Amino acid sequence: MTSKIHYNCLVDLPKLAWLAVIQPDAQSLTVFHGPAVECRGEWFVEGVWDGEFSRGEFHRSEHFFGSGVRVEGDRVYCVSSSALVDRLFYCVRKRTVIVANSAILLMAFTGSKLDHRHDYNVESESILRGLNQYRKEFTIVNPDIDGFYQVYHDNIVVAAEGISFERRTRIHDVASFEEYHALLADVLTRLKRCYTSPERRTRLEAFATVSSGYDSTAVACLTRAIGVETCFVSRRSNSSMPAWIDRHRAYDDGGPIAAALGMKAIDLSHRIAANSEDELYFYAVDPVKTELVFYSMAAHIEKTCQAAVVFTGYHGDKMWDSGLEEKYLGDQIIRGDISGLRLAEIRLKSGFIHVAVPFIFASSVASISKITDSPDMEPWKLHNAYDRPIPRRIGESAGVARGLFGVRKKMVSTPQALPRNAQLKKRFFEYLERNYRLEPGIVYLSLTLGSATYLLLRAISNLAPVKRSKRAMAWIRAHFYLLERKPIFWKHLDLQTLLFLWSTDTLIRNTAVILQTKRGSRESDVVDPC
Repeated sequence: MTSKIHYNCLVDLPKLAWLAVIQPDAQSLTVFHGPAVECRGEWFVEGVWDGEFSRGEFHRSEHFFGSGVRVEGDRVYCVSSSALVDRLFYCVRKRTVIVANSAILLMAFTGSKLDHRHDYNVESESILRGLNQYRKEFTIVNPDIDGFYQVYHDNIVVAAEGISFERRTRIHDVASFEEYHALLADVLTRLKRCYTSPERRTRLEAFATVSSGYDSTAVACLTRAIGVETCFVSRRSNSSMPAWIDRHRAYDDGGPIAAALGMKAIDLSHRIAANSEDELYFYAVDPVKTELVFYSMAAHIEKTCQAAVVFTGYHGDKMWDSGLEEKYLGDQIIRGDISGLRLAEIRLKSGFIHVAVPFIFASSVASISKITDSPDMEPWKLHNAYDRPIPRRIGESAGVARGLFGVRKKMVSTPQALPRNAQLKKRFFEYLERNYRLEPGIVYLSLTLGSATYLLLRAISNLAPVKRSKRAMAWIRAHFYLLERKPIFWKHLDLQTLLFLWSTDTLIRNTAVILQTKRGSRESDVVDPC
């Protein structure tokens, strides 16, 4: 494989998006990328890792966040994040391998579409089976391509003889909390050296997210120690539950924790800009839920930073929980949900690299779980359903008072049936009427009945006599699950899936226009033209 990479910088693409066209037979590699991707002679990257930036050896790094490509000898290493909140996509057309860090960009480039008859929960949720068993196939419609493939965690290695996969992580035998804490601190210090390297052409700011929960608090403490001074907090949780029904669920204020750590707190606003279409990037990942609570964070980073690193606590529920089930204790990393993955497209657009800290040493979860359940951690255990002594100890050791922690886990992912932006909502209703003959009145009636049913079930679940009835609670939980995924009224009116399909199709069309008007207009062999 030639070491010369042909770069095409398209300034209207998402800041960190890239697509590589690899022709092993012709020893050719052409890249189309956004303006914040770091491009060099033999590699390009939108990421941070535990090594020296100038060497560009992220393809050998155990702890890598973001994505990139490295040419080494006759092989091309397409490198995915070690955290399961991002993935790479690729397809093969004849002998050409096309790889991208965005499904939208890959579909736009290849002229592919989503299959509206297919359930894309299959693709997004298959990672819950773990790294060794998730579904790589990603269903699309294209007469010249059989399908796409999604790849988590591993390197995709492209050579003349074909495509293979390579895992960078290994299992560590960690014996104590002190050793684990020191290892985390060391990796984070090396990550900081990487993202602050003067060799970077794009300056990276650093942020954390802080709620009242254990995981984000521990991450804030760890990153504060390496100099991260600013965090995003939300006083209101992402739950639709009114405070008069469930105050603990409604509020999730991380402000007091940020103050205890001496961090500047930026409030996450729930307002949506009237002239922005950024909502679409939140919806175009998963047909069940969205993480729209981070809309203002993404907007702030895009407006005020060239690019950024955002540290989060995703996967802390499985790395740091007490009494983990046996299935989570292997080396293949099994998640409890797909939270964080729903930020995969908006992060490219706004320009932030997602560092989910609990994924550091995630393959060694068996050792970490032994530490969690050891007698040494007893002073930090509560022996309740939300018991995570490792992050509690990290937080309390850093000066966070025990009373500031939340008493239950709160989710940031919620269902979303309609766009919040008025113009987008109007266009979505036009789409529903044109393609499904769905009138706005029927849509609003269905949503109203569904919301009323949800609130009624939640209110009932908070009644003490009901909580003592296992049968009643099982029935309520089952109906919560159904309300999140499918409508109870008008079964065909699955607005969340329709919003996902419409948003993805819209972004594919928009991206195709950028590629058609800009592709190849600015090209360089080595130097990044941006």
